[in-house]
Amino acid sequence: MSLSSLNDYESYTLLRLSYYDLPTDIRLNENLSYSLSSVIKYMKREVSSHEPTYSEIQKIEEVVQSNPKLQDIKLIAYQNHNPNDGNNSNGESNSGFVGYAFADEEGNSAALFRGSEPHFETDWLSNIQAGLGQEITQQEEANAFYEKYVQNYQNSEGISGERFLLGHSKGGNLASDVLVQHYTENISAYVVNGAPLYWWDLHDGQRKALDEQMTFIAHEWDVVSGLGYAPYVDKTVKTIRSFSEYRDEDLFYPHGLSTVSFNAEGELKNVREGASFLREGGSLLTVLLSDAIDFKNKVKNKDVAYAIDVTLTRMLYLASKGLIDEVIQVRNMAVQTITTLKHVSVALVAEVSNFFDDVLSFVETLFTKGFTWKVGGGGSSEEHIKVDISRLMYYADRLRRINRKTRAVNNQIDLLYWKADFFDLDSVFLADVISSFPNRMNQAVSYLTITADMMQATERKLTRKASTIS
Repeated sequence: MSLSSLNDYESYTLLRLSYYDLPTDIRLNENLSYSLSSVIKYMKREVSSHEPTYSEIQKIEEVVQSNPKLQDIKLIAYQNHNPNDGNNSNGESNSGFVGYAFADEEGNSAALFRGSEPHFETDWLSNIQAGLGQEITQQEEANAFYEKYVQNYQNSEGISGERFLLGHSKGGNLASDVLVQHYTENISAYVVNGAPLYWWDLHDGQRKALDEQMTFIAHEWDVVSGLGYAPYVDKTVKTIRSFSEYRDEDLFYPHGLSTVSFNAEGELKNVREGASFLREGGSLLTVLLSDAIDFKNKVKNKDVAYAIDVTLTRMLYLASKGLIDEVIQVRNMAVQTITTLKHVSVALVAEVSNFFDDVLSFVETLFTKGFTWKVGGGGSSEEHIKVDISRLMYYADRLRRINRKTRAVNNQIDLLYWKADFFDLDSVFLADVISSFPNRMNQAVSYLTITADMMQATERKLTRKASTIS
């Protein structure tokens, strides 16, 4: 019963364990497994006793040694496809995937997936791609790992118990993907600050599985779990340090696994059910990042693409602090810098300028307006209001794509002013007027997205109140 009865603290301990490597020559097969205590000893051998990592592993070791349930869990499989010396794929993959398979004496088995590491190409870029519905190599490898080591696991008596998935950050995205691919099985997932799946590509059965078969925990102000639309968030947890205490030092602080507290029973403290409106606002970030990827794919100039990356990061960072004036300054400086680069056309400068204007519009909505809006107000109320929240988000996504195409047309029309004859200028001007409404389109996208977020949050609150009354 070990795997099926883990509390929050024990689950977080396994998630923390997933970030440490095992020796590449460790031997695992159906007849050979290792206790967690043995696994930790192997992990300690991989690092110097003088490194901070060593003391972190020791802390996990102390938890395992004092916990009978964790002592009963055995490691039955391990894969490491990181682009470094820890890789044990024999050169077959450098995707960044790392997975662990565990089992207990009752025949229960679990797949534990590692989250994002400092590998931009293998981890952080694919985080965004996965959030936009693109299948990534790590998802394919996670499903193959589950099917090979966990799906059909049986203990020595031939008993096959429950199946579990655990993951943090990108590992949460992998666990979510394996769940929706195998949701008809006896399977459940535990995810912390996971990068959400692309909701619009899932069918009703998969969406229901995310809501009913997965425990999705988001730390307040976490960035990664906000990189997509995730109406299935079960719990929002306040971190030990408040936002005002860490915002100037480390905006990724809430993403960590050692930033929350637990009670004597091992359950999370300072928890509220469902997602906070603050976290739901992160769905706007998905729209922004989608635009950034699409725009960068069209830019052939590497220097311009790099400038977009750096400028976007700075704008988001400053906007998160509410420094909108500084965001505008960064935007203006970036445009000025790009104009001085070699082989950069006037048309490209105009496109980059328009893109940064979009970013500015979004961050103003996300970081200054969106978080202060309140639900409610005067006027009459209907007895029953039915709102299809998923459709609101769908329409917002469609409008965003239409807006991007419209801007491309508008840029072409601007170039026609330099090529058209005098007598053709009236036709060009008419076409320009017809296509010049990107700002209004952005406002519509923001309105639909925030409305969906607000309705989602309100619906959860009303549901909770109704349950307490009944």
